[in-house]
Amino acid sequence: MNTRNATLIWAGLLLLTLLSFSLGEVPNPGTWPLMVIGAATLIKGKLVMDYFMGLKAVGGVFLHVLTGWLVLVLGLYQWRLEARTE
Repeated sequence: MNTRNATLIWAGLLLLTLLSFSLGEVPNPGTWPLMVIGAATLIKGKLVMDYFMGLKAVGGVFLHVLTGWLVLVLGLYQWRLEARTE
């Protein structure tokens, strides 16, 4: 990965972090802000795994296992938040 791509990905990670932070500061967020925060977290995790950890070149089962783990953790977190609000 060259410096330009790394800088663009880093800027994207910063923007997604700012989006998540700003939505997280909303008092009593509804379903949509939480879903956007979860999607931003998933995208950030995939970008870090693919480019900064270099797993995009590995591919195969290993990459799918890590992606599945990320989806599982985010899904459990979302489920816990929804169970707490009911």
